[in-house]
Amino acid sequence: MKKILVIDDDNALRQITTSVLRRRGYEVLEATDGQEGLELTIHQLPDLVLSDIMMTGADGFGMLQGLSSHPATSAIPVVLITGTDKERNVSSDMEEGADDFLTKPFSDEILCKTVRARLERQDTIQPQAKEQEALMFEVLSATQDLVAIAQAREGQLAYLPVVASDLTEVNA
Repeated sequence: MKKILVIDDDNALRQITTSVLRRRGYEVLEATDGQEGLELTIHQLPDLVLSDIMMTGADGFGMLQGLSSHPATSAIPVVLITGTDKERNVSSDMEEGADDFLTKPFSDEILCKTVRARLERQDTIQPQAKEQEALMFEVLSATQDLVAIAQAREGQLAYLPVVASDLTEVNA
């Protein structure tokens, strides 16, 4: 059963969305703002996040930035929900890392089609990504060269092989 997180500070809309998704057989988690949604995503690792953009407290873009900075959550697809199509520029939403968007009000049919499309896409690309990641780590582990993968935005190293830790001990 696929797990979906719905983040919205509008209780009525969140409950309707949750109810529709549960009737379609999804496990649904709920959060009332971006910070709560970020924490739930990190701990529960849903298959998809549906998030309103404009919320009291932390908004959808803050949540999206938080997800992209964690390796475990950066690949989780996010569908942003906007009040009107004039409220945001869709291309800027996609640049922020959103995978899709819904404009309020939306029908149950549009909601379910969007969710299904995102989950099917994720099911298609995830095995390929895991294979490529395994191959990359196999190649990196086989080399005696010092290779590190940095995440420039976060100022962190995403990968530093064991060989590098041996070098730092020698130089200390």
